[in-house]
Amino acid sequence: MNDLFASVTITDGAAGQDAINIQYYDNPSNDNFKLALTSLRSTMPQSSSELNVNSTYACDIGDLAIVSQAGSCTLMEVTQVQGSALKLQHNPGGTPTYNPPVPYQGANGWPAYSTGASMQCFSRLYKRTYDIQGTTLRLTQPDAAWVMQSYEVVPHIIALQAQYGIADAGSQQVNAWVNATGAWASPLPVASIRRIKAVRLSLVARSAEFEKPDTTGVCATTTPAMVADWSSWATFDTGTGTLSGTPSAATAGKYSNIVISVSDGKAAASLAPFAIDVTATNRPPAISGSPGTTATVGQPYSFTPTASDPDGQKLTFSIVNKPAWATFDTVSGRLYGTPADVGAGTYSSIQISASDGQYSAVLPAFSIAVQKSSNGTATLSWVPPTTNVDGTPVTNLAGYRIAYGQYASNLTQSLEVPSAAVTSAVIENLTTGTWYFAVKAYTTNGIESDLSNLAQKTVL
Repeated sequence: MNDLFASVTITDGAAGQDAINIQYYDNPSNDNFKLALTSLRSTMPQSSSELNVNSTYACDIGDLAIVSQAGSCTLMEVTQVQGSALKLQHNPGGTPTYNPPVPYQGANGWPAYSTGASMQCFSRLYKRTYDIQGTTLRLTQPDAAWVMQSYEVVPHIIALQAQYGIADAGSQQVNAWVNATGAWASPLPVASIRRIKAVRLSLVARSAEFEKPDTTGVCATTTPAMVADWSSWATFDTGTGTLSGTPSAATAGKYSNIVISVSDGKAAASLAPFAIDVTATNRPPAISGSPGTTATVGQPYSFTPTASDPDGQKLTFSIVNKPAWATFDTVSGRLYGTPADVGAGTYSSIQISASDGQYSAVLPAFSIAVQKSSNGTATLSWVPPTTNVDGTPVTNLAGYRIAYGQYASNLTQSLEVPSAAVTSAVIENLTTGTWYFAVKAYTTNGIESDLSNLAQKTVL
């Protein structure tokens, strides 16, 4: 026999927290104790799961039952009540704790009871366990359907320790306090259970509020170190008594029991304790970047802005007037894609924004001009000049410069031919349209001639 029927037991938590287990006969909230008396109306053989009784009154499934006769007794749990048949079942080997399997009954000499043996039904054991989960004192007990459930009892409890108060055998006087370890660890023999006369508990609670600095002893004034104990954003000037700082969103919360004192070394005076309640304010995000304003058919285009939120909030990106050939990523803000021939043209008033859910930041509107790929060429040739404008012969010719463009009056591009002996050149990567060309010569001392007559070519 062990501590299965002990009223109170302790589960030792080793380096952690202990637990307290309490057992009652039936729910103590019912404020009653049920006891039903009857007797066997036929012999109960050994290794039986059935009792034929004279009355099943007040016996319920889950109750404990004791059959006794001639100095022997057997404890079992009722698993079925057949009222009209005057039978009680105590199915051996089932889920119930108190009904051992048939082989155990035979091997351990369970008695067989005959007609007239006394039988008592009484309430099942009702168990409660108190333990610590995190920083909460928790109660575990059966609900109305006898299913174990856990409930929060008190928050901010960080420690639970317990000990048995024991007496010498035959005495009622506690003479020692012991932990539930070693010889006093569960399961306990009956002799040990009878020596337990008391249980003592120790609970440690911790306030959820910020604690003010230690004010015991002599203190000249509040010090910067004291401020650091409760604040990560404030500083304190011991010369002027100024408490100042700029809290961030991460330091939002209530800072209580702040006391500022001043002393002349002999006497001190203090302000009444006060609190500072820091509330988080949402600040708008920021976005920046210089998107490319040109793209070429068949060539990939990509732009990703730089965005941040001063409060560390997650940002979501959006776009207005997205080109049909482009894809936009709402997580990173990236605009990317490869335009096809049908996508050539100018895409205007594109706007990319970043939002924290309340505020948004927007890049200045921009345009992307998609040009067709440059694949046209033009071959130019010329006759080297032999005389200067004053009629003297050219003796120091160094090379040529080709000017070209898509407007006759504005030749914006150029190609240098740094050799007087070369009299032709190929201009590549010309886009669709009409192109105009002219050539000028230059000497070794940097003197240039006028442009030649214009030549033109249309690239299809």
